[in-house]
Amino acid sequence: MKKITETFNTVTLKKGESFAIELPENGSTGFSWQASVTQGKATFNYSSNKFENRASVGGGTTRKFVFTAEQEGDLEITFEHKRPWENKPAAEVKHYRMKIVK
Repeated sequence: MKKITETFNTVTLKKGESFAIELPENGSTGFSWQASVTQGKATFNYSSNKFENRASVGGGTTRKFVFTAEQEGDLEITFEHKRPWENKPAAEVKHYRMKIVK
């Protein structure tokens, strides 16, 4: 599985390859990462969204998103770090660009 850490740079993946994006998160604040595809025609299978490296109560954790590349093409996934119930702009936004090839 490929771990993607670069934002705004295009990462090339092979069709069928799994990839993970890990983002720091502290659930006790109410903020969480929400993913959406914002551009592109490539497709992927969203296979997992879970906490990793759970720290002590109230401490920070890592949210790990796991995907599998399915269809060739370009893709941009945007992650917004916000409280889902608030109607405010995200506190932080990250963009990941991928090119899926045969």
